[in-house]
Amino acid sequence: GEVSPLPETAVFPNPFSSTFTVTISGGQPAEFFLYDPTGRLVVQQFVKDSLSLDTRQLVGGVYFYELKNQLNRLCVGKLVKQ
Repeated sequence: GEVSPLPETAVFPNPFSSTFTVTISGGQPAEFFLYDPTGRLVVQQFVKDSLSLDTRQLVGGVYFYELKNQLNRLCVGKLVKQ
């Protein structure tokens, strides 16, 4: 079978203050996970094309994110909340 290329993903702005956006190309749905500095899951959200998250309830610090579809972990990274 053919291996389809992984969709392009972006999470911005970084650092962020109150909201950030997750985008994913290719029309493939995925799930976005955001972990606080202690490793606790604070956001779990379905993404198709684009998602804007309001994070005013989160304290400042370094957060870690993961974006997965059914087959692959698409990206992982760090986000800084100011």
